Amino acid sequence: MAATKVTERITAWAGIVCAIGIAFAVSLCLSTSRGQFNPGVTIHAVVFRGFPRLRAFRHIVAQLLGAYIACLVVYAQYKTFIHAAINALEAKGVFETTMFTPSDPAGIFELYIDPDTSLGDFYKGKFISDFVYGLVIFATTHPEDSPSMPTAMSWLTSMTYGIVVWGSSSMGLATNPARDLGSHLAVLTLFGRAPDHGNSAMLVALTSVVAMLLAGEAYKRFYGFFFDEPGSMHVTAIDSET
Repeated sequence: MAATKVTERITAWAGIVCAIGIAFAVSLCLSTSRGQFNPGVTIHAVVFRGFPRLRAFRHIVAQLLGAYIACLVVYAQYKTFIHAAINALEAKGVFETTMFTPSDPAGIFELYIDPDTSLGDFYKGKFISDFVYGLVIFATTHPEDSPSMPTAMSWLTSMTYGIVVWGSSSMGLATNPARDLGSHLAVLTLFGRAPDHGNSAMLVALTSVVAMLLAGEAYKRFYGFFFDEPGSMHVTAIDSET
């Protein structure tokens, strides 16, 4: 019972912290990145809006680098506690079998699939979460969606992300391929490759991209809004000249 309450509190705070982080990121960086914080959104712009491929490549590299550096900052801040946990695993002789799992040190940075979790359920849940989050991203960047005024964009997307975190807490969450791939590179840098390659959820990055592509087209077709309308915020965010 006590462990369950602790888990519930951690999940609640995780959703709040992630939501605030998303709000800050959108508010501070919107004018710089033109709203492209997710490789899925950037790839959607390339495939459906003719966004320049070279610029898209630079955006994605910046997104991956941001995730990578964020992991290194977390590691530097909590290095003492992380290595205390690693030393405890080595003392028990279970380092190789538990280090690269959801509840142990590498799991702080990278998403791993619990061995008891059905892969079908895992990827289905991630796809649904990513699709819903993608719908909100495209809705909040469209001026005809009256509740999604520019001043509300950061909070609507962040609140949605918080809800997705709470709904996906039992299996973990991955809505941004940059976060997934960037954290994987950070784990390789900090701890090396897992002896058995771990049960990493690397394919979930591809799931996120597919879900985002479909979410953008679903919003365009089923809600009757088109991204190429004059004055569209999405056009400003994606097709504007540098």
